[in-house]
Amino acid sequence: MTSLNPLRVYVYDNDALLRFCADPYPSPSFNASLLDGYVVGDRYTPVWLMPSLAPYFVGQQMNSKHSLNAYITAVLGKDPALVWSQMEESIRTIYQMMEGKMGQLAEMYPHKSTNFFEMVRFDFTLDADLQVYLMEANMSPNMASAKYPPNREIYEPVLYSLLSLTGLTRLPGQIRARDWDRMPSGATRWDMLLLERDLSVLPEICSSEKCHTGNLTGEDGLLDSACSTVDECDICSHCLSEPLKAVLKASYLEELSRWHNRRLLPSTSIEPPPSDLVAPTISNYLLEKWFIGKCLLDGRWCN
Repeated sequence: MTSLNPLRVYVYDNDALLRFCADPYPSPSFNASLLDGYVVGDRYTPVWLMPSLAPYFVGQQMNSKHSLNAYITAVLGKDPALVWSQMEESIRTIYQMMEGKMGQLAEMYPHKSTNFFEMVRFDFTLDADLQVYLMEANMSPNMASAKYPPNREIYEPVLYSLLSLTGLTRLPGQIRARDWDRMPSGATRWDMLLLERDLSVLPEICSSEKCHTGNLTGEDGLLDSACSTVDECDICSHCLSEPLKAVLKASYLEELSRWHNRRLLPSTSIEPPPSDLVAPTISNYLLEKWFIGKCLLDGRWCN
């Protein structure tokens, strides 16, 4: 999560950490005392020691996620995309449900909207029918590979992708997201990264007459009629307030720097959450609408 208001959530989708029970399942009669046969603990069987997955992971040099996908497709005859889509839907739902409570907690900290990111590991389990069940969410997850050295191949790209996404790997002197709203009017230091022209979306709609009625008014530079009353016009370039421009610039840089991360929220492809699940905020609504506009211009912005 790189932003709480508006909500921006990404998932690392290049690989996954697969863990299996350390011992075989206790059978033919179940023995509850043999925990390592049905509970995955600190000692577990890694992917490279699983007979069903080793041919892909070791023999074909696939990563853990692709090894599991290959097994599900070739041996089980099922679509592995169903597994990952269930996980992503679970993560999206949790963040949407907890957004309000997280916002209340964030009020205790200064600079809560600009100096912030959080990495979380979600643990899931699968049943024989590939149904996904969420077990827990780990804040500040353990990224040490001393016990299982090959896991370094997962952890290091995860960390680099996180640092890239949040801008921590950018060169000294480059613009950070929190600097946008403090930059003097007319400043051009950020032009090499993005222009305000890059924020423009919906060209046919925003150039139409219905989005250009009235006169500019107020400090936020909104048109007094079209920008505030015509729903299709509120993210046109001439309707963007300075705070909203700062949000869009940060979102733009994240999209260019996400490396192996993929955006979950805002989404350009899923139905809005049910009204009884989460009440949409204005900032979330505008940011999602902007991403949809970018998606219509360039498919790379779709998710």
